[in-house]
Amino acid sequence: MYAIKLRTEHFDEDLSKEIARIANISRKLGLKLRAENRDTTRDEAYVQLGHSASLLRSVLRRLGKIN
Repeated sequence: MYAIKLRTEHFDEDLSKEIARIANISRKLGLKLRAENRDTTRDEAYVQLGHSASLLRSVLRRLGKIN
């Protein structure tokens, strides 16, 4: 996991950008997997999970649900 900064005054904008960034990473991986005609490896799946977990943690922190 890694830190994602979601500013209070620009929360919607920052959140939208992070969602789009993660979606693009996932799209690129999907294209690579299709081109190589293979399934996701365990390591690739964990990286994808890490992106989602990092974003969720940042959102929960910004909403004051966790420290």
